[in-house]
Amino acid sequence: MVAAHEKADAQQTLFALHAILASRRAAGGLAGVVRRAFEETVPPPAGWKRVSFIRHGEGYHNVAQREWKEAGKPGEPYTTDTDPEYRYLDPELTARGTDQARALQDRATALSDVEVIIVSPMRRATQTALIGFERAVAKGVPVLAHELCHETGGKHTCDKRKSVTDLKAEFPQVDYSQGVESEEDPYWDAEVRETRESLAERGAKFVCWLLARPERHIVVAAHSAMLMTLFNAAVEVEQPEGEDGVDLLSWFDTGEMRTTLVAPLGTSEVAKRPPADGAPAEGTPAKKRPVAAVVV
Repeated sequence: MVAAHEKADAQQTLFALHAILASRRAAGGLAGVVRRAFEETVPPPAGWKRVSFIRHGEGYHNVAQREWKEAGKPGEPYTTDTDPEYRYLDPELTARGTDQARALQDRATALSDVEVIIVSPMRRATQTALIGFERAVAKGVPVLAHELCHETGGKHTCDKRKSVTDLKAEFPQVDYSQGVESEEDPYWDAEVRETRESLAERGAKFVCWLLARPERHIVVAAHSAMLMTLFNAAVEVEQPEGEDGVDLLSWFDTGEMRTTLVAPLGTSEVAKRPPADGAPAEGTPAKKRPVAAVVV
C-alpha cells in the first residue's frame, strides 16, 4: 500500500505512464512479459525466470519527505534548492528500514535456490539486499550492482549515488565491474530531473539484460519510481481478472518484495496456479490488464 505522503506522486506517475506504455507497446518497445509467481519458492516454468523485485527499506530521505509533506511545505526536502549542502546524498537505511530488510530474511531463506542478486548501486537498495539475503551472500551467491536499477536521476540529492570508489570500500561483497561503468553518477544533473521516458527505456534495457543472463532464480533490489515505471511502461504485465494477491502494477512499499515470473514477449508457457475455488484453471492464459484500472 502506498504511503499517504507518496500517494499524490504515485497517482501522477501512473497517469504519465499510461501514455508511455501505449507508445512503447505500439512501437514494439516492451521488453518482456511479467506474471506474479503464485508459489514463491517453486522453480519457474520452462522459458521463464523467477525474479523477486524488492524496493529498498525506509531511508532517511523517506522520513524527511514524510515530515516535509506533513508540515505542508511545497516541493521536496532534497532538491538542490532545498538541500544545497547535499545532506541527503545517497542516504542509508533508517533503523526502521533496516528492520524492514531483516523482515525479508525468512522469505529469503526459503528462496534457497537464488543464483544471483542484482542491486542498484545506491546505498539504500544495496543495504536492503545484503541484509535481507545475508545468508545467501554468506554462502557465496554473487551480488552485482547495475546502474540500470538506479532511481530516477537528477536534481534530487537523495538520488545522486556516491562514487564507485566509496561504494566498493563500503560494500566489498558487491561486484561493480559488470553493470557500473563510471566512477561518478552518470544520471546526475543538478538542474534537470530524468524523464519518465528515459526511465522506461532504462527499465526495458534492464529486463532485456536480465533475460539474456543464464540464471533463472534472481533477486533485484531497486527503487519505487524505477520499479513503478518498469512494471507499468517497460513490460507487459499479465494478471487474471479477479486474481487475489498483490497488484503488480501498484506502488511498492518500502521493504516490499514481489516474486514474479519474467519471460520474453510471446512466451506461450504460463504459470500454473494451484487449484482454488473461483480461480482460473491451471494453465489458463492471463489477460493483459489495462493500466488505467490500477488503484494505488
